[in-house]
Amino acid sequence: MKTATILAAALACGLAVVGSASPQTEPRGGQPAPGSKPSVADLDYQVKYQRAFEAVLWSMPAIGSYGFIRGTQELGAGDNTILAWSTPARPNVELLTANNVTPYILASTDLRKGPVVVEIPAATDKASLYGQIVDHWQITIADIGPSGIDEGNGGKILLTPPGYQHPVPAGYIEVKSASYRVVFAFRSIKSATATTEDAYAYSKTLKMYYLNDPKPTRFVDPSEMRYSTLPYRAGFL
Repeated sequence: MKTATILAAALACGLAVVGSASPQTEPRGGQPAPGSKPSVADLDYQVKYQRAFEAVLWSMPAIGSYGFIRGTQELGAGDNTILAWSTPARPNVELLTANNVTPYILASTDLRKGPVVVEIPAATDKASLYGQIVDHWQITIADIGPSGIDEGNGGKILLTPPGYQHPVPAGYIEVKSASYRVVFAFRSIKSATATTEDAYAYSKTLKMYYLNDPKPTRFVDPSEMRYSTLPYRAGFL
């Protein structure tokens, strides 16, 4: 009886609140209350403004990947050419997130021409690799190094294009990509007793080539060159 009385009282209070609600404070159907003023002078402009920012943020990973490819081509390099810095990054390395502590290793490829092999060297007492292989949207498809797919033991990574269904040769680690353009960014991490020169020498034990055309890997040291990857407006830089 006591519980029923409490419930009845609560229901009565709720109905009273609903009944006293004013359209001024409780607009219905998502419409603003009468007399409300817009928070911005031009809502249509604001929608376009916000969507423009969203478009920039959405496309930034792909634009970054394109920047890597464009910057590599401007150095006279191309697909499967490995850029291996002999020194830590300096101001002429125009990357958004580069540090100035470790030498970088970058490369890109085009899987429309077929699967690509990246031979990862095993970690040594001098150095080891850390980094990622990413698709064109910079989504990681493989981590490399002691904490990566090779577990620091090295191995032959086989990058395969979308829809690839052919058998993978024995001894290869297949990494599937959702895009044809693939980029990798590694860092050669020296041990406590090693030098930057040791880390650079270790980075040049990498190999990269098309599975059906295993040419010797070409290396370029861009340490004294401008490596421009940032998006820019014509005439701005």
